Amino acid sequence: MIKDEDLHLGSKNVGVAQGHHINQDITVINLGPLPNYPEAELRSPIADQEVVKGLVRMLADHNSFSHNVHRPLESGLHVTDYIDLRILAQDTKIGTAFAKAVGMLVDPVEIDIIIGLDQIGLAISRSLSNLIGKPCSYFLTSSSKPRMIENEIPKSFGTRVLLVCDVVATGDTVHTAIGRLQRNGFTVPHTVAMVVRWGKDQPASKELSTKFQWILSYPFQNYEMKKCPACQEGKGFY
Repeated sequence: MIKDEDLHLGSKNVGVAQGHHINQDITVINLGPLPNYPEAELRSPIADQEVVKGLVRMLADHNSFSHNVHRPLESGLHVTDYIDLRILAQDTKIGTAFAKAVGMLVDPVEIDIIIGLDQIGLAISRSLSNLIGKPCSYFLTSSSKPRMIENEIPKSFGTRVLLVCDVVATGDTVHTAIGRLQRNGFTVPHTVAMVVRWGKDQPASKELSTKFQWILSYPFQNYEMKKCPACQEGKGFY
């Protein structure tokens, strides 16, 4: 179990995250170092520090933070630090906690339907749907090209979408999903990611026609395959 002394809380003003201006005070947690993860600065726009602390503790207690791994992103880039969010879909308590955090960032009056990307997005969407009484649906992504796996998302509920996703690095998948929704007659006033990766020399994210927010962000390094240190060492993906 993670100890309180492993979580050091503070706040600061950060103007930019993943290419999108925030311009607000955010909660900062200096995490670790933990046995399987080095010391890192996690950020959240959620003002309630105890809420942020609880979310980070849940992930850390389930060994969601990984270091010195080798993972491919859907964009084709590689990373060696990773946050595994599958526990959000596997544990109802944790999924609900993150759904409540999403509810702190989005006014239900401004949306008609919640749409989740993939298994984790669907789990959060369902939990949030139960909390705020809005209907939900979902996308299934494949090779960074989202497709709706239900016949059609009904417009009878309205056309203003809250798009929910797990991890955003380059923004490619979210950008594609928003475009697909817009071509089908929806607007996407809000998008919330559970985690945003930020780091030096990362590719600039696409300009998104949505208010883009996130629950947690953490530092990382993106690598093209030819520059990936894990590839150079001959490590397989794991």
